[in-house]
Amino acid sequence: MKLTLAQLEAFHWTLRLGSAHAAAERLHLSQPTISVRLRALERTLERKLFERRGRRLQATTAGAALAGQAEQMLGLATRIEHGGADPLRTRLRLGAPDSFAMVCLPRLLGLLERDYSELTVDISVDNSLVLNRRLNQRDLDLAFISNVEVGDGVRSELLGLQDIAWVASPRLSLAARTVRPRDLAGCQIFTNPEPSRLNALVRDWFGRAGVEPGRISTCNSLVLMRRLIVSSAGVSLMPTAILQSDLRSGALQRLATRPAIPEQRLYAAYHADAAGPATATILEITRRILSRSSFLVR
Repeated sequence: MKLTLAQLEAFHWTLRLGSAHAAAERLHLSQPTISVRLRALERTLERKLFERRGRRLQATTAGAALAGQAEQMLGLATRIEHGGADPLRTRLRLGAPDSFAMVCLPRLLGLLERDYSELTVDISVDNSLVLNRRLNQRDLDLAFISNVEVGDGVRSELLGLQDIAWVASPRLSLAARTVRPRDLAGCQIFTNPEPSRLNALVRDWFGRAGVEPGRISTCNSLVLMRRLIVSSAGVSLMPTAILQSDLRSGALQRLATRPAIPEQRLYAAYHADAAGPATATILEITRRILSRSSFLVR
């Protein structure tokens, strides 16, 4: 029996998602079909590729050795399917957090339109944890992510550091002193829903001081959160890059806090097996845009 791409595809997604059921859903096939392909692959290679750990299937030593080769084969098949061309020249599934989308995405899309007039872009705007997961599942080709945790076959490049800070309206009179968690515990706090990096940072900031915030309200739009903070409805931990005009005009004030909020790393992450000249161009354009903006502090 010969090895097939269908078998490698079933193996790749079962390994990445942890079960034949999840792989079947991802490939729009039945679970028995996936199981048949996995058993056929093991018979062909005369090796056991999976072992069960709790509810998840994990690779054996032989399976781990096959994983990288399978991903390379599937990537090559994708290139052949596109006539040998760089697949990102014609379609790009791009993920970006809200802040990057607001500040940098219009300029990036404009330059891509100039250099790649045939390119179509499917944009997903979400928090970095969700984008990270979707990239690892190959639902995205490239994503801009804070504090990335990539899986096998995903390459990441550090773009720089992003400043985030607690901000509030001057009408709340919080900026005259150094603010500690106990000082904000009684405030209405706006942040992104879980799971998100901002939500985790807010809870960690209070948790390290042993303080339980009284009111945490969530919103999936930084634009709306900004309006709520400007109107004195509460306080928020937000990327300062999207608040520059408010901070300059005095509509918002940056709070000096203890403990301080660490700067967040911003990465570009993409699949190594699908990277080509178009990927390099997109990253070069992105770096040029970032160097001419105030989105990153360094």
